[in-house]
Amino acid sequence: MGKIIFSTVGTSIFTNIMKEDKNFQELYRSYTQNDEKEEKIKSYVWSIIKSQQDKDKISAEIKSLNKIGVADDDILYFIVTDTRESRLAGDILSEYFEVTFNATSKVLSITNLVVNDSVKFEREGIKNLIEKILEIIEQNPYAEIIFNPTGGYKGVVPYLTILGMIYNKKLPTYLKTPII
Repeated sequence: MGKIIFSTVGTSIFTNIMKEDKNFQELYRSYTQNDEKEEKIKSYVWSIIKSQQDKDKISAEIKSLNKIGVADDDILYFIVTDTRESRLAGDILSEYFEVTFNATSKVLSITNLVVNDSVKFEREGIKNLIEKILEIIEQNPYAEIIFNPTGGYKGVVPYLTILGMIYNKKLPTYLKTPII
């Protein structure tokens, strides 16, 4: 068995493309108001992924996982917030790592792990997140576990850090810009 890697997911896969592509900006804006555009978004993002030489520029999650080193016997868990944009990003990333690295990949949609409601986040979202991660750790007591909180909502970073410290797991940190 390879590594088990928990990665938080944000929407950098979309925002990075929007910085460069006006057509995608319009498509993505219409998606946030219309669920029927999901397959078009996936298809468009995949066309960008295939054409991009430097895959690290696509998203924070891809960049950090490339630095960690994904192998075909690894299991990747993409932790998404309780939003459709995050779930879509998680689905695309999961598919990318399955296709590119032949790794097992799963999206963990955590109920009430939300940015816009601190009460739900604190009382239910974090509890649900920790319970799910602990369940997976307990089912795989001998696996190498890595927490990769590079993408996504930064409010979960302290909780993943504490879990990593308690369970003596790896918690790599990759910064966009170096600290001088």
